[in-house]
Amino acid sequence: MSFYKLWVDNYRDMDKGEKKEEEKKYFMQRWDDFHKLFEIIQKEVELEPIKYTEDKTPEGEEIKKDTQTRK
Repeated sequence: MSFYKLWVDNYRDMDKGEKKEEEKKYFMQRWDDFHKLFEIIQKEVELEPIKYTEDKTPEGEEIKKDTQTRK
């Protein structure tokens, strides 16, 4: 059973009031922190975009230019 399911079950059983609202606020803050972690990881491992170079192959060999131009 997941922590989230346990929390939801517990939250549903709680009486309405300040404690229930505090519990929801706490959980939502943790949820936001969890999603920020993915953004941080994505930014940290971001690679430089591949730049197209029309005069070399991926292996770095020179390409003979033809009369057609590439876009």
